[in-house]
Amino acid sequence: MKVVNGIPEGWKRVTLADICFSISYGYTASAISEDTGLKFVRITDIVPSVIDWSKVPYCNITENKKEQYLLKEGDLIVARTGATVGYAKRIHKRHPEVIFASYLVRMRLFDDVDNMMVGIFVESDEYKNYIKANVGGAAQPNANARIISGAKILVPSKEIQKLFREKVEPIFDQKEILQIQNQKLKETRDLLLPRLMNGSIAV
Repeated sequence: MKVVNGIPEGWKRVTLADICFSISYGYTASAISEDTGLKFVRITDIVPSVIDWSKVPYCNITENKKEQYLLKEGDLIVARTGATVGYAKRIHKRHPEVIFASYLVRMRLFDDVDNMMVGIFVESDEYKNYIKANVGGAAQPNANARIISGAKILVPSKEIQKLFREKVEPIFDQKEILQIQNQKLKETRDLLLPRLMNGSIAV
């Protein structure tokens, strides 16, 4: 493959901002435990390796604002403040209706760039290190949307992106399905274990 200006021909070096059609801050509200039908994902929910939707609380939001803050498949959300600034998640397919909180920034990519590929980048240590090297505020690190979307990334040709998606998407699908199955098993365990312990279910 021919190399032009240090990168393979057909590839391009861009910032995240260059490949996003929307970069926005989240919704300001208080998380509640009452099931409103709308989950409310916060910074603490995106720090673990996967989002445990069963532990994500709920929120209230008016119908006219709901669409503005609703997360969709392919959205990238990034923590913009605190000790875990720069932690990020890409939203995959099997998720509840969910609103993203105010201390998160959401990036939505143009269709000609594979969001799964970019999602892997923003969840990487490389991206976290970029954010931490550029944040302001010593006691309480803060990264605004300009910093969050300023990271540079190499975008391969459309052909390579297509091949990448074909190879990687089934892995992400299986990972998400297994996560959901594991959560259901935990719920069943938590339901049955107390009954086994008090003898209401015979072994």
